[in-house]
Amino acid sequence: MPGLKTIYSKDGTPITDIKASVIRSSLLNEVGEAVFFMSTASTKCRREVLEYGNFLYIQNDSLPDWVGVIDTPRVWHHGYVEVHAFEPQFLLAYRLAPLNGIIEGTPGEKFTDLLAVANGREDTLIRAGNVFTGGISSQETMTGSVGEHIKKIRENAKHDWILTPNIDAAGRLTIIMDWLEKAGVLTDLELSQGQNILYGDTPLEESGELINSIQAVSDVTGGTQTVTTYQDDTARSTNGLREVRQSLSGTSEVTALTSNTKQIIDLQKSASLSTPLTAVNVGSTFANIRIGNIVKYKYTDVGFDGDVLGMTQFVRIEGYRFDESNGTCELFTGKVV
Repeated sequence: MPGLKTIYSKDGTPITDIKASVIRSSLLNEVGEAVFFMSTASTKCRREVLEYGNFLYIQNDSLPDWVGVIDTPRVWHHGYVEVHAFEPQFLLAYRLAPLNGIIEGTPGEKFTDLLAVANGREDTLIRAGNVFTGGISSQETMTGSVGEHIKKIRENAKHDWILTPNIDAAGRLTIIMDWLEKAGVLTDLELSQGQNILYGDTPLEESGELINSIQAVSDVTGGTQTVTTYQDDTARSTNGLREVRQSLSGTSEVTALTSNTKQIIDLQKSASLSTPLTAVNVGSTFANIRIGNIVKYKYTDVGFDGDVLGMTQFVRIEGYRFDESNGTCELFTGKVV
């Protein structure tokens, strides 16, 4: 069901509510986007409201609330304007880390330090929330943007981040960014075509590069490269040897390299299941659609369960795209590790 939309200024002050049907997406560890249209005859169609850098906050009865930053493109049509907004972590790509500065600690500790650096340059309204500080400590040299380093740290550790809009008692907007060992929970939701999933032409595609052995090489500059190999013997015996050499940045410690390599192989030792699922809000369907959540989906007459055709599979919600105009939610799913 369409919900209230509010525009906030760059400092989190509410400007005005707007009426618009929005298509918006959220993606696991990536930047989602929203698009809406406004008549040029509307009293709200003015620069103060639609200025680049303003925040669009969307509320919903069942799906998580959404927040994004208005940015280009802004497309002017005959009689209306098309406005785009992007989830706030994209701002971190425009905050430079100190050139050749050193950060060290666990992935979560580095994230907290880097977020402080970003807000020290100019406030992004993003605040560190629930931060998982476990994992292996390492040291790295900063050369790029805060966003670039946070993304690299996350990819190496295979952790997750989740952003949630927050309105305080004074009515001001901030965004809480959680750094999690693994986002989402196992739910009781079952997805089934013809019930809460619309029928699709291709219910399942198995794809992706199969890798079961990695020789990891550190790319730490100014020191000796460290080389270590991790292999999944079970996957190798099933599919044959699929080995690659991969450069991993940020550490030369064997323990950290091995841990990072194992997580990569766990994701790539079997095919990825691409399932184009378009959900409708039957029962508690939308209440369980959260980034990272694990749901059950029954594939009829596709895929293999052992040697039998057809399977029931747990899938992880890695993204969704909600279209308010027709009430459908397209799900992007991935494997459960």
